[in-house]
Amino acid sequence: MSFERSSVVGVDGATGVTGATGPAGVTGSTGVTGATGPGGGDTGPTGATGAIGATGVDGSDGLDGATGVTGATGPEGATGPEGATGATGADGATGATGATGTEGATGATGAGTTGVTGVTGSTGADGTDGFDGATGAPGPTGATGATGPEGATGATGPQGTTGVTGVTGVTGVTGVTGVTGTTGATGAKPAGQLFVSAAGMWPTVTAGAAAPVKVESTTNKQNLFMVDFADTTQINAEATVVMPSDWDGGTITAIFYWLINSTSTNSALWGCRGRSYGDAELVDQAYGTPQTVTDAGSGTANQVLKSAATAAITLSGTPAAGELVQLQFYRDGTQGGDTLTAVTARLLGVMITYART
Repeated sequence: MSFERSSVVGVDGATGVTGATGPAGVTGSTGVTGATGPGGGDTGPTGATGAIGATGVDGSDGLDGATGVTGATGPEGATGPEGATGATGADGATGATGATGTEGATGATGAGTTGVTGVTGSTGADGTDGFDGATGAPGPTGATGATGPEGATGATGPQGTTGVTGVTGVTGVTGVTGVTGTTGATGAKPAGQLFVSAAGMWPTVTAGAAAPVKVESTTNKQNLFMVDFADTTQINAEATVVMPSDWDGGTITAIFYWLINSTSTNSALWGCRGRSYGDAELVDQAYGTPQTVTDAGSGTANQVLKSAATAAITLSGTPAAGELVQLQFYRDGTQGGDTLTAVTARLLGVMITYART
């Protein structure tokens, strides 16, 4: 068995303080390697060596090149006596600490569980010449674990007890309906009137008054129609009217407008009667019962005189609104109420008053 003399490797200089980790700072220059001391004793027999990886190029200065990846180590042989350790070389100058990288903004903390820690990167190979190998690059940060599922919604709390419904108030007693008052008596019906002028009259053929005549006043020339009634037995004039649609078909009254060309204060007696005709009724039928009124002269000639109203006059027939009515007006000088002797009474017109519906 042969033996090879192995040079004893000098002790490495102290490693400079590692700067704070961030983005890696520039690695400081390596300190000068101390002189190699004298070789030690003989190396003992080498055990069987496992398969050796490819050896790096040997430098010309006696330093070993970078060691290749070591294959699996075979069983170690017995170690020979260790040679004397050479003198420690002077420490190399510590490299400058690299600048600390800017700290990144802290991201929002995820709600999920912490992800599995990433696998630590492999450590760089250790040089066989006493220098620490370069620190392996940090392994990549493990991916953030998936956000954990959202917790189930808590069970809904029990519903509160419904409050007791308030008692409904008692309905008030309905007031007693007041007694309806007695209906008042019906008032008098409103009166309607129509005026029959002397101009619209004509004398009856038998025992008739004079025909209507137009008379003009002397000074101011008023022209009035008049029908003259002499102081004799009953003489008559007639007129035809159609009663208004609001006539109730009841009785009528008559007021006489007249004058005399005399200063007498004696009275004339005036009368009125009539008949109402419905559809398809014969003309030649009896009048109803007449009613009369007396009226005195004023003592001055040619003054308008107005009589009082006659009593209610009932027309013969079946009186109704809108029917044709034949009226007969007369003066009867033979009646005791007519005292206007030898004086002609001049009728200007008659106001007929009726009750409306």
